Amino acid sequence: TGPIEYPAAAIKASKTPEQAQLFVQFLTDKEAQAILFRHGFKQ
Repeated sequence: TGPIEYPAAAIKASKTPEQAQLFVQFLTDKEAQAILFRHGFKQ
């Protein structure tokens, strides 16, 4: 079996679409990736 994937997306009908998009961008940021890695997530 392969790795487990955790998809993320900004929902078009969100009440706060700008914040949703910023959160998705944050998840791909180097700082967020380092935090996730420290908690056992791998690329």
